[in-house]
Amino acid sequence: MTLQITGEITNIGEIQQITDNFSKRVVTVKTDANSQYPQWIKLETNNTKNALLDAFKEGENVTIDFNLNGKENNGYNQLTVWKINKH
Repeated sequence: MTLQITGEITNIGEIQQITDNFSKRVVTVKTDANSQYPQWIKLETNNTKNALLDAFKEGENVTIDFNLNGKENNGYNQLTVWKINKH
């Protein structure tokens, strides 16, 4: 499932090497900043998409296109970034 989120980058993590063939990087985006109830959403890039975040810094407003993936056997959800644009 493909979704989109707009907000302010509040944190960009370092690349984490999970296995020889898999690495990931976490980015946190604050949505609804002017709301009484802002949300902080953690999304991930992986492998070749980790470099997408090099062009961004904390405090920038962005729109992120991501995939929502889930696994039935462990109830784990993953928000995987595939595109990111500055405002």
